[in-house]
Amino acid sequence: MTRLAEWLAAIREFAGLAMLLLACLALPSQAAVEPLRLDAASSMLERNFIGHMQAYHDKTGLLTREQVASPPHQQKFETLQGTFNGGYAKGAWWVRFRIEASPEQVARPLEGGWWLRLNAPYVDYIDVWWADADASGGFTHRALGGMRAGSKRELPWSIPATRLPELRDTEPRWVWVRLAGDRALSLAGGVSPLREQAAVQQEFNFADAAIVGMALLMAVLSLTMGIALPDRRFMAYAGYLLTLGLLFASSEGMPATLWLQDHPLAAVRLHNFSVCLHTAAAFGFARVLLDMARQFPRMNRVFQLMTLLCLAGCAIAIAGGYGYIARPLNLLWVVFAACIVPMCAVVLRRNVQAWPGLVGYAVYFMMGAVHFAKNLQWLPYNRATQYSYAIASVLHIMAFFFALGWRVRQRERRAGAGERRVGGEGRASGWGGR
Repeated sequence: MTRLAEWLAAIREFAGLAMLLLACLALPSQAAVEPLRLDAASSMLERNFIGHMQAYHDKTGLLTREQVASPPHQQKFETLQGTFNGGYAKGAWWVRFRIEASPEQVARPLEGGWWLRLNAPYVDYIDVWWADADASGGFTHRALGGMRAGSKRELPWSIPATRLPELRDTEPRWVWVRLAGDRALSLAGGVSPLREQAAVQQEFNFADAAIVGMALLMAVLSLTMGIALPDRRFMAYAGYLLTLGLLFASSEGMPATLWLQDHPLAAVRLHNFSVCLHTAAAFGFARVLLDMARQFPRMNRVFQLMTLLCLAGCAIAIAGGYGYIARPLNLLWVVFAACIVPMCAVVLRRNVQAWPGLVGYAVYFMMGAVHFAKNLQWLPYNRATQYSYAIASVLHIMAFFFALGWRVRQRERRAGAGERRVGGEGRASGWGGR
């Protein structure tokens, strides 16, 4: 009994310590952040925002930089452990960090200068301020974001970037960033030389182009097979892939930098429209692939209703009301992913040949839903959560195409078995060879 009492006491102490640690983690952190060091000898990882940012939510969205920098509001900034993820927030978010030049940088300024890399793919309005390099006490302002014309940026690329001033001393300086808009608010990035900035942009362009190209190529192939067979599942899959290609082509700020540089409003609304349209296509394709009208008649009616609601969302997005439907739309994606996998499991129990479809949706559920959970602030913003949907898209595109091909193959086998059975019955009855 004595040993049991000692164990219980130890467990209580451990539980108390764990609760204390959780309480400490829940408290806002006011710790000072280390400045970002402009040093050409450091790596890109050492010059990113992680561990250097503080954030404050302005629920009214009306505060100016001078007001936010005043003592009453400065005390409300919380130190971020990772990158910033504000989700679908009303008002505006303020993020701040400090920069400082190394002695070597002050003595020998970097050719091409240092650039502030603001990876905020869905933010409509980005405003940046920093103190002037001279002693005037003024501030330099830069206006970026999806709702600002790409042709007016210092670098007309999809990743917002602005050149920092040449610092003449090693004194740390604050940089203030205001984020606002109807889409998901997030911020990653850091400070980079121009060559490094270009390399990061090329990586983004390559990834987006690869996914869009793959989706369009397989859409054409699926459409061709759907017409030749004919098979409505291939036709539905072609429509799904076309909307997926449109979604990736209109995301990450690509239209504003490639086709709609002077029409940012059209570029943003095109992305909002593509999200709603692809959601509708996802519900429609799931109905056809799982033959819900026959196997799940009640869920078929639910998915029909969801498809109609998403199509109505397309009109709302074009009209500029995406901010009202963004959060429910992302929640709908998570619910869709959670519902479709159990239905695939039921179909698999009825027909073991349906396993490729289960694999496709299982991959989608495990990875794709992570992206939308990140938008809803259930998960932190990082490279894994941001690009989980892109990774899931590549994998489940291949899985679904294999599933449709496997279905055609099984249909051919059944037809061949039927012909052999009919032929055998004919020979047994004495009609063979006549």
